[in-house]
Amino acid sequence: MSSRKRKARRQGRPNAENSDSRNTSVADSSPGNTNSAWAHSPSTPRVLKSIAAVAAVWWVILAGLAIFTANPVVINRKQIRQSEIVVTATVADARGGLVVVDKTWAGAIETETQITIDSLDQTAATDGGTYLIPLSRGIKGRFRITQAEFRKLGSNDPPALGPKFVYPANPESIAQLQQILEEFSR
Repeated sequence: MSSRKRKARRQGRPNAENSDSRNTSVADSSPGNTNSAWAHSPSTPRVLKSIAAVAAVWWVILAGLAIFTANPVVINRKQIRQSEIVVTATVADARGGLVVVDKTWAGAIETETQITIDSLDQTAATDGGTYLIPLSRGIKGRFRITQAEFRKLGSNDPPALGPKFVYPANPESIAQLQQILEEFSR
């Protein structure tokens, strides 16, 4: 092999004997050309690895946002306003509706009191969990979860009752509750 052929092969040019060198350019960027300078660039693997690394970091960030910010607790202001009593309570028996009051935010129930709440089993409350519970007085000394009343816009129909919400007692929901109660006391 001549030195001219070796030099042409190292530079990525076609064999000088088998093609017309006047019509072939090393930097030809036409579609389908595999002899382009970019395709044989030593930095190509580095660029592709960098792009893959940036994409991987982006996916990790998106996954983190989805995990840590999904489903934040939002307290229903209307439900709190329509409640006679709002407590933080630990559920002793969700099926039986038994809870122990840890703190009273509004109304008059002493702490450490065990009360019965009708239909507690129809909520997200679980045994041993601590929740913010908006209450109304029921019959025979029992309590019920306050359901906010909603009217359809422009309707003369009687108001419909909303769902029975209890809220996990965490710092975010407690801060929301305090803000709502402060707004209502003004």
